[in-house]
Amino acid sequence: MNLDLRQFGSMSMFIHIEDSNIPGTNFKDGDVLGVVRIGNDFAGNYYEIKIPLKVTPWFTADSLLIWPAENNLDFDLQDLVNLKLERNIDLGIQSSAILSQRFFQMDVFMEYLEILI
Repeated sequence: MNLDLRQFGSMSMFIHIEDSNIPGTNFKDGDVLGVVRIGNDFAGNYYEIKIPLKVTPWFTADSLLIWPAENNLDFDLQDLVNLKLERNIDLGIQSSAILSQRFFQMDVFMEYLEILI
């Protein structure tokens, strides 16, 4: 599928992880990351967004606990393009250059979000 997501302007995603009811298999907050990759391939031309997830206790019925705000991913897609431009300026490269080195920045959109280019 060939679709340029930048045309939509922003991305919102609600991510959920539920704890296990089996003793000894419980997750702690931050043990699991939500990962989103956006790009035209997964070999080197993509943006990767990682967010540590807050775990919902087993058998929770309260929707605010099932979908905690900490797990909501909501950002302007142009921020990814701007981050890539910043990377290129920092490294002194042309925008069409192919990089084998990963570039990441914390705290771009939210205090716990990690972006890789």
